[in-house]
Amino acid sequence: MELKNELKKFIVDRTTRYNVMAKSQEAAELAAAGGVIFGNLSADADQFSVYPEGTEGQDGLNLTSKDNSTLDNIKAEVKRTGETQILIAIVGRGFLTRDEYAHDNGTDFKDAVIGIAVITPLISFIVGLSEWKERWSEDDEHVVTEAHTEAQAFQVVSGLEHTRQLVDWQEDEGNTAAKMCWNYKHKGLQWYLPCLLELNAICANKEEINALLKLVGGTPLSLDECYWSSTEFSAYHSWYVTFGSGYSGGNFKYSTYVVRPAVAI
Repeated sequence: MELKNELKKFIVDRTTRYNVMAKSQEAAELAAAGGVIFGNLSADADQFSVYPEGTEGQDGLNLTSKDNSTLDNIKAEVKRTGETQILIAIVGRGFLTRDEYAHDNGTDFKDAVIGIAVITPLISFIVGLSEWKERWSEDDEHVVTEAHTEAQAFQVVSGLEHTRQLVDWQEDEGNTAAKMCWNYKHKGLQWYLPCLLELNAICANKEEINALLKLVGGTPLSLDECYWSSTEFSAYHSWYVTFGSGYSGGNFKYSTYVVRPAVAI
């Protein structure tokens, strides 16, 4: 079934849960097998919609088996070319290059911009349009996720799960780097604090990312600042990246650095 194949391509990030309003029993069963929750089933149509959990009816991403044009959106299967790609992620339009955005008169769908997609041969995610300055935590007595040497830190390929753990642990704190990202909620998506590997990918492509951020009206990266990652170094320190030099280091968690959210593709 064509619809079944589309849903297979759609469910890429198994760590994020979606509510599938399915109009195909077979598609719904496949969704359930993939760890996706679903409801409102009917068997007489060939269309279904996908929403971030808890935001049913808001910014839903609609797919149909008759029209493949919407499949290349933020949760569609990433097409890796072997080279790093920096693209504009747009709800309902997928990923656009700078030239494609300009050709399609990007101002017409500026409000639909999710962020800037970073697609490397190893990882893929979207960089948020905003950033803030915040401390990592006021707690310097506990390792919340796991202590990471530099070699271990670069084995973590997404900051999503560590951010989830940090937000739970820091429930009684005020704003923290992890909580700022977790509460961003742009386009109803679940954003997180990037891991050290993701943060280095942003830094390595900072000029191209900034060019696209400026084009779509986002806040440019601060190239003379340090950015927090969600990767812990020890009870006292967490990993950060200096965007001017590209240096990665560990510093006290109470330090205030720049925080930029990311969302998984």
